Amino acid sequence: MFEKFSKKETDKRVKDPSKRTLLFGGTASVATLLFGNKLYQDYKQPNVDSDNQKEILSDQDENKFVDTEMEFDAELTPSNSVWFNDQVSSFLPQFEIDMPIVLEREDVIKIIKEKFIASGIDRPNLRSSVEDLFIGIAIAESRLDESAVSSQGAFRWLQLMPTTWDDLAKEGESKDNLEDNIAVAVRLVEQEYRYLTQTCIEELTHIQKEFFNNDATAFEKYFFTPLLMNAYNAGMGTIGNILKWFVKNFPNPESTIEAIGQSEVLTGFDIFYLFANKGYSEHIDIDVPVTDDTPPSRNYRQEASTYVAKAYAAWIALKEAETKSKNN
Repeated sequence: MFEKFSKKETDKRVKDPSKRTLLFGGTASVATLLFGNKLYQDYKQPNVDSDNQKEILSDQDENKFVDTEMEFDAELTPSNSVWFNDQVSSFLPQFEIDMPIVLEREDVIKIIKEKFIASGIDRPNLRSSVEDLFIGIAIAESRLDESAVSSQGAFRWLQLMPTTWDDLAKEGESKDNLEDNIAVAVRLVEQEYRYLTQTCIEELTHIQKEFFNNDATAFEKYFFTPLLMNAYNAGMGTIGNILKWFVKNFPNPESTIEAIGQSEVLTGFDIFYLFANKGYSEHIDIDVPVTDDTPPSRNYRQEASTYVAKAYAAWIALKEAETKSKNN
């Protein structure tokens, strides 16, 4: 699929929205599995009738993507997370291929699920989402390989940077101990949460109000959760800087129309998709000076812009593999 859309490619996709949505075909699990449990129902899609090329995201469909209760002008069509889910589905096959190796590390999976408890996040729904999805981050980072070391020096299961360890590890904690690594990762995510809610509270409040009709649950689910996940990789300072730029340049739903060449107003996860896509694509040329119209961080590269989609894809692949294993 696509991570950054060229104009030509985008034009093809939006001229026939029904054809675009059919790209999900064999990967409807992206929509049906995101978040699991109660939120699983929010994403449930009907089967696609390829003969009639049904629009699977029509307003009349009882099982359509649920974004918010935001009301739009009659001529505006909401995107209903289709761009983000398209990106997630593009990464799903690579994690499905790697899942047999991941499942061999079931003891690591169990410990991460049990021990990653972010009690410092004081928004219950946000905390629950981040805790649930963190295993996807771990799989995307290292495939749960304790010997993994990145070119930048990030190490072991959760790919923590040495500087992060030095800042957040407590006396007696060891880099060789999985639970100690999880404890440091929890402190990092909680630190990112505190930073963003303190330095970017105006921007977060604005996005919740303008894009999610002041629905805190929808805002936390569709935007704040992936934002925090992105900060784990890109850094809270980088995410905060781009967030301030984003609100200035995309102040309301109407401003998202044609932002990536599409004809719809972006809604749901697609607000975060726009944040990531523009945060990367608007300053891809490092020789071009940063202006008020371009994001202020040169550290947010393509890997950062697709990081969250990969983590969601890893989470989905694990869910599917666990379900399949349980049914066998």
